[in-house]
Amino acid sequence: MIQKIAIYWGAFDPPQLAHETIIKEAIHKLWLNKLYIVPSWPHAFKEFKTSTENRKKIMEIFVDSIDSDKVELCDVFLDGKIKNTTLETDRYFKEKLWFSPYQIFGSDLIDSMWLWDPSGEVAMRLPKIIVKRPWFEINVLKIANFIIFDPFADANISELSSTQVRENIKKNIFTWMNPALALYIRENWIYL
Repeated sequence: MIQKIAIYWGAFDPPQLAHETIIKEAIHKLWLNKLYIVPSWPHAFKEFKTSTENRKKIMEIFVDSIDSDKVELCDVFLDGKIKNTTLETDRYFKEKLWFSPYQIFGSDLIDSMWLWDPSGEVAMRLPKIIVKRPWFEINVLKIANFIIFDPFADANISELSSTQVRENIKKNIFTWMNPALALYIRENWIYL
């Protein structure tokens, strides 16, 4: 029997309450056997706001604080030695697991899937968990092989972004993030 496994990858710069909610609710509501958290390497269009070493420690604290044996950090892409695109991430896990796991995407990324991969492999072949965003209507004609998932009971959390969290950190406001993570960030003057 193939296990129900998902990967959730992204910048997590820093991870915040919306990320944590997606992870916990996906495990609970979708009955996942395992969820890999995969922090990405910088892309041409994305610059991280802290060092790779800080990001790794932040992600370790974040995953530990979720306190679930079903959640595992996969930091193989953090150093940039392995290309970190959607398809390369799928290839990495396919070699490790012998199948393509679900990849978690926000519904606002559906349109850009065709830009990253004009062949349509991401949009049509990869198994996907699409996280509903209240401001974005899902066009199911643009994708295949997906589950629509709404983890947010609180609409404010669904609109939360790491950019907002970083702006709050500069003001010494550590809401919308895990207390253990907030303590590490505050003590090490990260994002300040």
